[in-house]
Amino acid sequence: MLRRILLHRTSSSVLADCTINMALDGIYHLPLENSLASETIRLVEKFFDKEFNALKLTVHKIRNKINQSSNHLGDFALSRFQEDFSISIRLLLASQLSIKEISVMMATPLSNNNNNQASSYVHYDTLKYYRVSNDTTTVAKEIDYYSIHDIKLKQDVNIILQTFTASNARETLKQTVNNDYSLINDGWWIGPVLCEKNKNETFMMAHIYPLSQSYFLVAYFNISVVDINQCASNEISFGGTHQCPIGMECIHHAGHGFTLGAYECHCSDSNENKNLTISGNQLEWNERNEDFTKPSVQSCECNPESCHLKHNRFLRTIIIIIQSIFIVFVAVLAAIIFQRRKIKIIKHSMWILLELVLFGAVLLYASVRNMNDLQSQYKT
Repeated sequence: MLRRILLHRTSSSVLADCTINMALDGIYHLPLENSLASETIRLVEKFFDKEFNALKLTVHKIRNKINQSSNHLGDFALSRFQEDFSISIRLLLASQLSIKEISVMMATPLSNNNNNQASSYVHYDTLKYYRVSNDTTTVAKEIDYYSIHDIKLKQDVNIILQTFTASNARETLKQTVNNDYSLINDGWWIGPVLCEKNKNETFMMAHIYPLSQSYFLVAYFNISVVDINQCASNEISFGGTHQCPIGMECIHHAGHGFTLGAYECHCSDSNENKNLTISGNQLEWNERNEDFTKPSVQSCECNPESCHLKHNRFLRTIIIIIQSIFIVFVAVLAAIIFQRRKIKIIKHSMWILLELVLFGAVLLYASVRNMNDLQSQYKT
C-alpha cells in the first residue's frame, strides 16, 4: 500500500485513492494496531515529538479556557476566539517551524438557522494562521512573531484534507462509544496525502484537536522530511522492510525523506566481496511482475553458493535410467544388425549406414547422461 502511494509522489494533486488513515463515509475511525496507518502515525509522532508536545500544551490551555467560558458561543464567536487566543497560536507557530500552518475551524451547529444576521458566525467559520515565508531550512535565532499572519475564510471552504471537513470531525466525535475519549482528549491524525498547494512539498498530514463540540484546531505537518528507516529493527516503524537479499547487510541513508529505498545493500561477511553494492531504489522501484513480486537480484559475488543450481535428484535419476536403457537397447540393436549384415534385406539397406545412425543415437543419449553427471559434480 505505501509503495503504491509513494510511487505517485511526482504528482502535485491529491491522490484519488488515498486510503491511508482517511475517513470512511465522513466518519473517522482509529486505525488498527500494526496497520500501515498506525505505523505512519508512530513514525511522524516520534519525528515531531518536540512540536507535538508544544501543540498539546497550547491546545489544553485553549480547551480549558473555552470550557470555563460561554463567550465563544453564538454570533461573532470566531471573532471572540481570535481576540482571546491569537497570541498563543501565533507564538506556537512562530516557535515550531516544522508546523506548516494552523487552522481553527468551527462546525456550524445544526440548530443554527439564523441566516438573516450578517455575522462572522454565518459568513466565516475558519481562522487560518500561516507563516509568510515557509522557508524552514535555517533556524532562526529568535522567534519571529510578526511573520505569522492570520486570515478568515468563508463558510464551506473549511476542508481539512481531501473531503474531510469540520462537520465530519463533529460527526466523528458523536460516534465515540464505550467511554473511549481518546479522540476527544488526544485528537487524531489524517493523511498523508499529496499537497496540491505547493509542488515542492510532497506529503501532508493533519492533526485534528477537538477544542469543543464546535471548535477544532488543525495543525498541518509537511512530512516530506520524515525519514523511513527500513534497515532498523522491527520495533521501529517500517523497520525490517528492506528488500536486501539474504546474506547482505542493509545500510540506511538519512536525509531522503518520506520515501522507500533510502538504503544500500552490502556484503556482510568479511570474507566476501565488499565491492558489491545494490541500491535500495533499484530494489523498491524496479519494474515488478504482475503479481508484484520483487525482481531477482544477482548477489553471486557475495555468496557463490546462492548461484549453484539446485537439482531435483529424483527426476534426474529417472532420466538417467531411461537414457541408459535406450543406450543399451541401441547397442543390442547395432549388434543384431552387424550379426545379420549378410542377410539380403539388410545388405541392400546399407547396413553400414544403419550402424552409423545407431552410433549417433548412442552419442546423443550418452551426451545427455554425461551432462547430468557434470552438473552433479559441480553441485557437490
